[in-house]
Amino acid sequence: MENALVTGTCFYGIAALFVGMGEIARINEFEWLQNFPEIIRAAYTIGRLRGDMVSHMFEQERGHVTSTMECYMKQYGASREEAIKEFNTMISNAWKDINEECMKPTVVSMEILSTVVNIARLVNVFYKNKDGISFPECLKDYITKLFIEPIPI
Repeated sequence: MENALVTGTCFYGIAALFVGMGEIARINEFEWLQNFPEIIRAAYTIGRLRGDMVSHMFEQERGHVTSTMECYMKQYGASREEAIKEFNTMISNAWKDINEECMKPTVVSMEILSTVVNIARLVNVFYKNKDGISFPECLKDYITKLFIEPIPI
């Protein structure tokens, strides 16, 4: 898991979002991000595990040898179903960590924490049933509902 978290792109995505937040994200927030606080670790965990669960079979067909799923199954002698069950448990625990982090005082604003939470929430959209990065057409309904058929307020 340590390697899986480091090799993910969540850090860069969150850092890029901070850049776009202007005065809300100053040097203090970037330093906080570099210290890899628990909420960041939890968001990375959700992203990594959710993405690996959904894309595992496709990646194996493409010839990817190593993935978090493969490593887990080999290390623990687990079946794919057992690995998925354990990954879902780890994802659930990561959400609990995110909730705890949002409940206690931090050196960053709630706007910064909300951005991290929203990234984790977005992962659930991208990887709900299929790898939305590799197969963006599965996101068509979300995009249609958001931009073409929005709910009037």
